[in-house]
Parts: sequence; C-alpha cells; structure tokens
Amino acid sequence: MGYEFTSRIRYSECGQNEVLTYDHLADYFQDCTVFHDASVGMGMQYWADKETMWVLTAWKILVFDRPACGDLVTIHTDAIDCKGFRGLRNFTLRSEEGRMLAAAHTKWALLSTVNGRPVRILPEETEAYGRTVPLPIEEEKDRITVPEDAARGEAIEVMPYYLDSNHHVNNAQYIRLIQDLIPEDFIIRTLRVSYHRSATLGDVMYPRIACMDHAVVGTLETADGEPYVIFDFKDCFSETDKKVGFL
Repeated sequence: MGYEFTSRIRYSECGQNEVLTYDHLADYFQDCTVFHDASVGMGMQYWADKETMWVLTAWKILVFDRPACGDLVTIHTDAIDCKGFRGLRNFTLRSEEGRMLAAAHTKWALLSTVNGRPVRILPEETEAYGRTVPLPIEEEKDRITVPEDAARGEAIEVMPYYLDSNHHVNNAQYIRLIQDLIPEDFIIRTLRVSYHRSATLGDVMYPRIACMDHAVVGTLETADGEPYVIFDFKDCFSETDKKVGFL
C-alpha cells in the first residue's frame, strides 16, 4: 500500500538557480514517509509509545531533473519489504504531467530508543505497510570508498537547528551540509549516502572530500576518523539507472 501527496515547489526550497535543492528533495521523501506511516495508523506517536524509531541507514537518489519554483509535483512512496528489523522503501518525484523527476531506493532499521538495539518488526506492522514491486534501481553492492588522502575541511559543530524529533542530525541536513562543500558547478545526478552513526547537539564533524572524474566522494567524521556519514555524489547515471527516468 503506497502513499502520495501533491505539493508546489516553494521559493524557500530553491537555490540561486530557482530550482529545488538536493536537501529539500530529500525532505520531500522524508515527509512522504511520515505521512505514509500516519496513513496506516503507525505515525510518530505509535513508534514513540513502543520506544522505537525508524532510522535511515542508506539511500540512493537519482535526479533526472529538478522542478522549478512554483511547479506542481507528486511525491510517492512504496514499502518494498520489511523483514527482521529492516525495511526497504522506494520514492518517486513526478511533474504535474507525470514525468519522472527523481527516484530513490532507501534502507531503514527499526531501533530501540532505550538502548539503540534492533527491534523486530511485527507481522501486523509489515502487513499494514504492504509490499510493492521495487523500482529497477541498480543495487549498489560495493561500499563507498574514500581515498586516504582526501582533504580535510573545517570542523562543523552540530547546531540545534540541525536536529529532528529524534534529537539527531536530520538525514537531509547532512546532504545540506555536504552540498555546501562540493564545487558549485558540479551537477549531481546520483546521490549515495550511507549513515554510520548519529550526530547530536554539540558534536563536531570533520569533512574529508575527494573530487574525482564524474564523482565527489567523502565523509563527515569524528576527530578520530569514525564516520557519521559516507557519501558518493556522481554527475552521471549507470546504464541501468538511466532507464528509471523513462518509467
């Protein structure tokens, strides 16, 4: 059972070029998740009462085109699978005419808010979300590798407005921070982000970034080199992913 909603791209969601920024694209996908949860009776309060929370562990976003300020768009999500403590979701962002603008494959984990340990998903919870055939987005089997000589940038202290209701740095906020560190003329087509640990208020993150042919890879990490997130942004698609844009 999927969920979708329609929205108009706001001026506040656009950058200097008057098109949707990458972090606000991620915001739309996250919002769609929250709305979907609520629509099947398992909203934020449901999980809070169980002392659990869904945590995004990785996503891959394909950006075929970015809508401009004022454009009408439809955001859709489908639960692909729930097994053990893990869940998979797909997302799409389409124009008013139905043209594919962006798509994503995401991985989630259900964790205890008491001890941070995995919590098994109940059969009735899986049934409520349903299952849908996944988008043919290419599965990334290799981990993102950051070169050892990647340059370290200036420290970033976690501020209160970086946090969400889980008191962690919001998933889209990481993308917001990263996109400010990469070259302005780098047009992102494929975003991969892998989340390894949650940054909280007062933590200090150190970026390490390497610019390569058709890619910018890097990490936001602790002073000791332990990653909060690892990312790989490309200015192109794989041949498999390119076909998703025609769905």
